[in-house]
Amino acid sequence: FRYARQNPAEAGARFVQFVTSADTRSWSPFAPVRIAGYRAADGDIYFFAAQLNPLDPTTLVALAPLVHRGCGCIGLLASRDGARWSRVLPLLRAEVDLSGARTTSHPVARLVRRGDAVLLYVHRHVWLSKGLGIQLDAKGLLKEGEPFRHRRVVAYTIPLAVFANWTAPMLGTLR
Repeated sequence: FRYARQNPAEAGARFVQFVTSADTRSWSPFAPVRIAGYRAADGDIYFFAAQLNPLDPTTLVALAPLVHRGCGCIGLLASRDGARWSRVLPLLRAEVDLSGARTTSHPVARLVRRGDAVLLYVHRHVWLSKGLGIQLDAKGLLKEGEPFRHRRVVAYTIPLAVFANWTAPMLGTLR
């Protein structure tokens, strides 16, 4: 499986599509992923970072910065087959930029298992492609402006038992 962003509308409605290949030379046609309880028309999944589940490598998990009905988060999803995915579990609230389509926080790379925990890395205060930062004005409203100096990567530690309690029910809905 390889995942790519799908743009099913002229503006907004970013979603996720996938292709498969047995030999990495010939590929299936693109097809949208299926996410339980989620319609692409209701929001924007800016990208999809799928990987083997750090607790069960026979399954997959994905992190996605998404905006759904005006609210932003970094969400966690799980899959048994790579095409059908669980409902989104919002892990971290994320502010939404002025366009209303992107979050100001994105997951970095992948989840990493270390000892008795899973590490989640998040890029806070993402820069826009124009090189401008996403900022808050004096009233706490989002605005675009000078380079944002507070961007950083933050690490979150998730105990293995907590991660298992999140993903096991998600995977259980996909039998």
